[in-house]
Amino acid sequence: MSSTLPVYHPVELIIQDINDHKPNIQVRQIISSIDIIKNNSQINIMENSLGLLAMVTVDDIDQGSYGQVKLTLIVQTTSKKHQQAFQLKPTSMKHYKIELINPLDHEIESSLILFLDAIDGGGELTRFIINIIINDINDMIPNFEHEHYHFITNIQSSSATFDSTVVGQVHAIDPDSSTNSLVYSLNSNLFRIDSQTGQISLISPLSMNMTDQTITFNVTVSDGEHSSQTQVSISVEGLNHRPEFERNEYFFQIDENVPVRTIVGQIIGKDKDSPGTRRGELTYSLRSITPYSEFFFHTSHTGQVLVTRIPDAEQQHIHQFIITVRDHGTPPLSSEAKLNIKVNDLNEYCPHLINFTSDPYIFISRQRFLKKTSIEKFLYRW
Repeated sequence: MSSTLPVYHPVELIIQDINDHKPNIQVRQIISSIDIIKNNSQINIMENSLGLLAMVTVDDIDQGSYGQVKLTLIVQTTSKKHQQAFQLKPTSMKHYKIELINPLDHEIESSLILFLDAIDGGGELTRFIINIIINDINDMIPNFEHEHYHFITNIQSSSATFDSTVVGQVHAIDPDSSTNSLVYSLNSNLFRIDSQTGQISLISPLSMNMTDQTITFNVTVSDGEHSSQTQVSISVEGLNHRPEFERNEYFFQIDENVPVRTIVGQIIGKDKDSPGTRRGELTYSLRSITPYSEFFFHTSHTGQVLVTRIPDAEQQHIHQFIITVRDHGTPPLSSEAKLNIKVNDLNEYCPHLINFTSDPYIFISRQRFLKKTSIEKFLYRW
């Protein structure tokens, strides 16, 4: 009886690797705390910060060229400045660091996104997303909307039943969103300012000897760390008197077909205030009563009534207006009067006959002498 003995021979089995794994990315933030962060998480960065932001490790368990990983950084931003703020720098085969080489600015944008793309030798891609939140700091100076403010007040408003008359208001803006409020201040013994709103008001009534004077001072705004100034000028006007017309109603006449800019007449208003002051400066305006009259006539600031469209008596021979005279005081005062303009008809059309029958026309002379009879058959127009 024969027996069979097993024979063993070593066999080497080679398992060929395929690219069946994606690269792995691990990010450890450094700038705020040393923590491993998850994909699509958030890092808060104070604006104007510089230095090391995060450390990145990439690996791929595939062998050979499939395990070789290339890492790139993409910055999604609307700012060219922020596009150049980040740098990805290798420290070894699998390790990189992300550095802030230019400061971020919250006033440009408050957030942006970093994309870390790892691609292995077989083309497999892994993307790691970091959401960057740019925190604001108080690094901007508040600025006034105007370099110079000019307001007007008068003796009358400051003395009659005085109740801290508001003269005007200044306004400043601060680009920093971290600034909770701005504080206004000024140094004057005549005026005060509301520290929160910027409203400027009188401390007490002004004396009469300050009439037609200009008071100038500086207003300061502060955000607690930074400040700026603007200049404020306040013109003090005297008592304002109401302007009056010489009469309650004006009558002018003009021939039809006169050219545009023909002077129809002059309206004169009187004011007790000095012509050299704003309250003594008068301007005039027309408001039409009759339809379409506003298209034919206009008044200049001196009170001259001018033709703006060639008038035609056959279309409209009477034009009526309310004329207003107004001064430039604070507040402005005004008076009204009525204006009547008659357009004179001119003899500009030749007489002609209208024949109501089939009979020939008859001739009618300018002496209104008939050469023939049968006048009842014609209409004579002069």
